[in-house]
Amino acid sequence: MAEQKRDMTISFVRMLAMICIVTCHVMQYYNMELAWWFNAGVQMFLCISGYLYGRKKIPAILAFYRKNFVKILIDYEIIILSVLAVTFLFTDISLTVPSVLGALFTVVTIEGGAHLWFIPTILMCYLLTPVYDRVCSRAEEKHAVLFLGSILLLFIGNELVFRQLTGYFNAAWINCYLLGFTLRRLQSYRFWYSIAAFKIALAGALFISVQIGVRYLQLIPLTDAWRPFYYPMCDYGHVFLGITLFTFGRVLLSPICKFNPIQRILQLSDRYSYQIYLTHHFFILGPFTLMALTANPYVNVALILFLTVLTAVLLQKISAKISQMFAK
Repeated sequence: MAEQKRDMTISFVRMLAMICIVTCHVMQYYNMELAWWFNAGVQMFLCISGYLYGRKKIPAILAFYRKNFVKILIDYEIIILSVLAVTFLFTDISLTVPSVLGALFTVVTIEGGAHLWFIPTILMCYLLTPVYDRVCSRAEEKHAVLFLGSILLLFIGNELVFRQLTGYFNAAWINCYLLGFTLRRLQSYRFWYSIAAFKIALAGALFISVQIGVRYLQLIPLTDAWRPFYYPMCDYGHVFLGITLFTFGRVLLSPICKFNPIQRILQLSDRYSYQIYLTHHFFILGPFTLMALTANPYVNVALILFLTVLTAVLLQKISAKISQMFAK
């Protein structure tokens, strides 16, 4: 979006998603139940990514893959290699060849890097994006209803492939990206966009209400027959929550985005949000945590935030240099 006018409402929602994720992991350290609700920031990220690619032209598929895989993997590999080096030099954690190779190829996560499950998920979403684009574009050329039918088939296809045939990816997270992609396409049909956003919010409220009834209020017994449906429903409750925060957040935050100081903050957030996501978790959870560095938790969190921003800026500068080499 460098050459196009930046949509500051998306930038604002992205920044809030980043704040939610960092907050989630701090809460997770203290074993707070709210952590699992703040974690909807991940679904916000997925929805944003799908939305941004919903109307982008993909004339050359290989060029699309090269650009997006390089964009994701350069920073990721720098972090992985750095953490593996620190782990080897300063801890007694055993590093095996399969674990090292698995981390480098994004098929396993390393100690302190459980959040990096997101990387293969977003790469799979990018891998599927040209398919979504081709299918939806051809359907739209014929009839809008055919377009909606195509989205439904893609949604069901993701469920069948990623939930039934492989346990490596969560089908709900893949479909979260697809729904973001769909919302961007539906903006050409404003009435349908509003209806879709409303129905997603309604479905999210319903699924989350059931989850609260089962998990917290214990109004509904969780039987063995009910479990296979309950946990996917909880996943989609999170998906719909993330998408609702995205759609309604853009409307509510729009007036604030007109102020220049806010725009400057959002530009910085856009530049470093991915790097902050990659780095923050290592300072909060796992063998490198600083959450117990002093007796004052506020001091610890402040130090973690400072180190996260510092390493994120450094990572961005290093990856930018390496990206220039790829560009040549």
